[in-house]
Amino acid sequence: MMNPTLPTDLIIDILLRLPVKSLGKFKCVSKQWLQLITDPHFISIHRELCLHNPNILLVKKIPLLQESHMKKSTRVDLCALNFDGFRKNIDFSLYIDDDEKNIEMLPSKWDLICFVSESGFYACNPSTQVMVKLPEASCCTSGEANAGMGYVKERDEYVLVHLFDRSLDIHVDYDIGCEVLRLRDGEDCAWKVVDANCPFVVRGWGVLVENVFYWMIWDEYDQPENEAIVSFDLEKEEFGTVYPPEGCFDPLGMCNDMLNFIVPMDFRDGKIVMDAKQESLDYYDVKKKHIKRMDHLIAGEWDWLRLYVESFFSLGSK
Repeated sequence: MMNPTLPTDLIIDILLRLPVKSLGKFKCVSKQWLQLITDPHFISIHRELCLHNPNILLVKKIPLLQESHMKKSTRVDLCALNFDGFRKNIDFSLYIDDDEKNIEMLPSKWDLICFVSESGFYACNPSTQVMVKLPEASCCTSGEANAGMGYVKERDEYVLVHLFDRSLDIHVDYDIGCEVLRLRDGEDCAWKVVDANCPFVVRGWGVLVENVFYWMIWDEYDQPENEAIVSFDLEKEEFGTVYPPEGCFDPLGMCNDMLNFIVPMDFRDGKIVMDAKQESLDYYDVKKKHIKRMDHLIAGEWDWLRLYVESFFSLGSK
């Protein structure tokens, strides 16, 4: 009697609906499934489907109790939910050798997330639950971490830009260098120090828009004709400055205070997705001018809230 088998198209349709972690396990089922799951066309379709269905990533850092003479360490807990509030196939912990007060998480909404601490930069793919420490970055004499991370779709790569202050080494007011690290799927990476220097001290994390990073200038802003934003062009590897939008820039007023509590995360289907101080996830309907609060999605105290998509992105050489 012949063994019943499912049509290949049906198997593919089923596999496309599964998370990356499960697909990694199912590679061991048979040679056929291994070939299907590792096929570049399958991976491409799986990614496109995931891009239309991002997940909510809840991240919490917990200091580990150590003896006073031991180096401090921190556990980072990650949990994923979908927009219906159901827990996904991700609930795990990472460990970073640093004080939890020194650990920050860069803004992101794609496959990878990035942490930075005094011990360096760390990249993680929540889908595979793999984290790697990135190559050592240039020393910043001010001790501040000014960076930005974004995804360049045309080159299918992540770009991490690090601004580092060298002023204490050369005894000037400020001398801010810039280095760039490009992360590609399954490839090793290295920092490249560019020739251009950042013209201003900046604050906050850089935001990537159409191959250009933007930072707020740290200096006090009090004149409408003053530059308020620093830009860095990835292709030209040049810095520039940008004037603020007319009539809607108030860094010292109410708007700035509100941004301490409300963080825009994404724009989906005509709605702005916002993190309301880790207490709820809010949708603002631009046309209807209506806010829908989804506090049922967030249970517990979390340090960061991010969006991410499932991905096979491999950190380091294959």
